[in-house]
Amino acid sequence: MTISTLQGGMALYGGLDSRPASNTEIISFSSLNDVISPMSVTGNIFLVQLKPGTTISLNFETSIYSLYNYVYGGSGARGLMMSENFPYLNKKEIADSFSFSGDGIDYYEYSINVLRYDLGSGSLTIKSTVLDSDFSKTLTSSGSNKAMQFCANSFKVDYTSNGINQMGFVLRYDVVSRTRVRFPLKAAPHPTKVLIPLWVGELVAAKLRIYRRQALATGRPILTSRINHGPKSHRDNGPEERTPPLYGTTA
Repeated sequence: MTISTLQGGMALYGGLDSRPASNTEIISFSSLNDVISPMSVTGNIFLVQLKPGTTISLNFETSIYSLYNYVYGGSGARGLMMSENFPYLNKKEIADSFSFSGDGIDYYEYSINVLRYDLGSGSLTIKSTVLDSDFSKTLTSSGSNKAMQFCANSFKVDYTSNGINQMGFVLRYDVVSRTRVRFPLKAAPHPTKVLIPLWVGELVAAKLRIYRRQALATGRPILTSRINHGPKSHRDNGPEERTPPLYGTTA
């Protein structure tokens, strides 16, 4: 479906057998800035309901539905993903996958709103598909307007149904902006932090123990200091004076 002009508001309903209802609404737009165009929608029967005073120009084209939907784009891209049966009650097992990939290797901020979902004992999982972005959200049961945001290069949507009267789901995605920052951020190693192997510490401790035993056996001080009684250097103070060792016996 392509919408070229919209002044006012509109709502798109699918699978209509009676009057439009909230659980059969696919998506609504309040202005042209909010419109997804072109937009791929699954189903056979649709109703466009306009708010009073609204003028619109749109075009429908039919195409074959693909079980695996793969799309890509950059900042400003937007689209719709929905199960093949929405809003009809499903009568068969379904395992569908949808994916969106950002242009190149850049990361993007994604805004996703699951407009409606009726999953029963099935599930709907939205997740990033890169190693350093671990976003994942799984929905079950039913609900509406479930919003989420995350940063990644690409994301994937997995939908499963056991075929027992579920209506499925419909979600909207918007690529808000591009970012060159990869998530999650990894802290750089501290420049002054050095890991010393345990065996090095044990070797140094053993050397110190040997030195201490030798010092105690020969009578030489373990630690010495020089006493300076004046402004001149200790070299001018006569014989060097010793202070008692800090531990052990004195010489």
